[in-house]
Amino acid sequence: MSKGEKSHSKSLNVLGIAYKDATIANQLRFKAELLDAGERDKTNYWRAFRDVWQYSEYIGKAPFMIVVIADEVLDYENQPISDAAL
Repeated sequence: MSKGEKSHSKSLNVLGIAYKDATIANQLRFKAELLDAGERDKTNYWRAFRDVWQYSEYIGKAPFMIVVIADEVLDYENQPISDAAL
């Protein structure tokens, strides 16, 4: 695999699935709200979600802001839980 290629072997967790299944409008709103919150908190929540928290097996350790915004925008708590997300 070359340096510029990304591995697609990671499995999405419930947050990642909620984002993937959301409408384009809600995906953009989620990204915008994470970027806005990150600007206030001096934290890049969008990058943290994109790089780590949509794949992590331990979403209980995800930054609270990511979880709150996901619940509000993506309604992730109502996503079906697959065996892969456990």
